[in-house]
Amino acid sequence: MNNQLVVDQWTSSSEKTGTIDLQAGVLYDIRMDYNEISGSSEAHLSWYSDDQAKQVIPTNRLFPTMTGTAARPGDPPAGAPAITSPTDVSVVLGSGPISIPVTGSNGGIITTSGLPPWLTFANGILTGTPPAAGIYQFTVTSTNTSGSGSAVVNLEVLATGSQLTRDLWTTGVTGPSLTDVPWTTPPANTDNVSTAEDNTTTYAVNTGERLRGYVTVPTTGNYYFWIASSNTAELWISNNSEPVNKVIRARVTGPTGTTSRTWNTQPNQKSQWLSLIGGRKYYIEILHNTGDSGADNNLSVGCFLDPTGNTASPIANGSGLIPRNLLSPWDNAPTTAVPGTLYVTNLQGVEGLSNITATGGAFLRVNGTAAVLQLNYSGLTSGAVSRKIYNNLGQAVFDIDAQDKNYPALKTTDGGYSWNLQASDVTALNNGQLHLQIATINHPAGEISGTFGKTAGSQTAPPCPPTRPGQTSTPPATLRTPVS
Repeated sequence: MNNQLVVDQWTSSSEKTGTIDLQAGVLYDIRMDYNEISGSSEAHLSWYSDDQAKQVIPTNRLFPTMTGTAARPGDPPAGAPAITSPTDVSVVLGSGPISIPVTGSNGGIITTSGLPPWLTFANGILTGTPPAAGIYQFTVTSTNTSGSGSAVVNLEVLATGSQLTRDLWTTGVTGPSLTDVPWTTPPANTDNVSTAEDNTTTYAVNTGERLRGYVTVPTTGNYYFWIASSNTAELWISNNSEPVNKVIRARVTGPTGTTSRTWNTQPNQKSQWLSLIGGRKYYIEILHNTGDSGADNNLSVGCFLDPTGNTASPIANGSGLIPRNLLSPWDNAPTTAVPGTLYVTNLQGVEGLSNITATGGAFLRVNGTAAVLQLNYSGLTSGAVSRKIYNNLGQAVFDIDAQDKNYPALKTTDGGYSWNLQASDVTALNNGQLHLQIATINHPAGEISGTFGKTAGSQTAPPCPPTRPGQTSTPPATLRTPVS
């Protein structure tokens, strides 16, 4: 399939299974060779995935041989190719050279256009070192003798801030345990630290310390985290960027604790294997009571990308500390903290389109003519080519992509888009006449959209995006093709 040998079992009568990643809606060339040894032999080609039971491939999913030239001698002529690699990619500034594979179907030759000068393409791989944060858009095209397919790639380079926020409780701490620290009261002091470590030796006995913010891993994969500290400490990491979803992942128990960057003296210093998505922010929080550690006071957090799950210590990753360029300070929810009126929309398939499973949401916090837009969506059929807010006359009043490209510094620390409305825009907003629309390669006239409306009752911002009832977002399935 797609010029890849998926199952290779020429003489056995038992069922054999192979795996291949395929993208929905794309035609892939397929070839099945079968050796009949006796007159009663049979061959059956089935498929299944994580969300589909095993079945013989239905005939309505099979198509006749295409016209054109075979990719290899003996293969059937391939259909027109499509780009099958992700079109929305995020990387973290300061993580060094990036390497992004570009893949297509049916043996097409892949070319690029509009690459930024720091990015090069060779042998199917995009490589380069981002010089600055921002969103970079370019086109990748796959071509064979039957045709071509193109996609717009949105490459976002994230600048994290390279800090964590530190809160200190120097009074009101009644003992050496974490429960003795009044975490819900205002701290005596707040500042930032530039690493996932604080070995200050001047803290008084029983000082409460909290480091918090976000960690943005550069690569999707499975990670371990470790914590080391004097006396007692806990490491909390959320399943997303929301503090309310934080889960305790590792801890150090007192009163002895550990020495600095000593990761393996207690059984609970290491987290479970965490599956994290590259370019996505995850809330992280470390609670520490210094006890009477004095000159031996220490606190440090390490991490390591571990595909095999066998790493016992993060020392293999240099010092073991979380790299500072992956850290972001606690932003105190700036979008939802500012005063103003809240307008919300659900993003759903544009009227007249069928089989659109993309979903998302957005909200606007408006104070006078100043607004901040928060936007989230997933499941588009192809890359986004336009993200704009329109009025009832069909005029674009705010171009999200233009701000990403030309004014990235205007974004808030939690990813919100700053927008200065015209008086007519405010009137249209209050009259339900502003809608946000996202157009894609497959649907250039718009794939999902939604009209903003003022929220009734509470003016506390909801999670973004609001989702359709009963709908969840799932990753692309891995298709398994058993042959019996």
